[in-house]
Amino acid sequence: MGHALNHYEGDCHNVHGHNYRLVVTVKADRLDENGFVMDFKDLKNQVTQIIIQDLDHKFLFHKEDKRKDLFGLLDGKIGVDYEPTAENIVTNIANGLLHNGLTGIDRIELWETPTSSAIWINEEN
Repeated sequence: MGHALNHYEGDCHNVHGHNYRLVVTVKADRLDENGFVMDFKDLKNQVTQIIIQDLDHKFLFHKEDKRKDLFGLLDGKIGVDYEPTAENIVTNIANGLLHNGLTGIDRIELWETPTSSAIWINEEN
């Protein structure tokens, strides 16, 4: 996924991309009859349907970015109403999963680089 930061003065203001890695952690008070909190295959399918298919190989930019007309020429562009930082992207992912009924989410970590990540923690758990 690619992005450009609108209000940032530095290299990340420029169009660039990352090989993001998403880690979703679930928890429960007790395991189900199969000994699972959640079947990881089901979790992967839900995360893919709700989030990954919409973000994979896409380009995110702030809707108010002065370069939006240029970005509009790109395939796979997504104008968002937030600065597309890892912190905001992971929060948006969490909101999307919760809005679509995925239960048991404890935390979500979005790795932007091999050494840098943003973590969203479910304060309601």
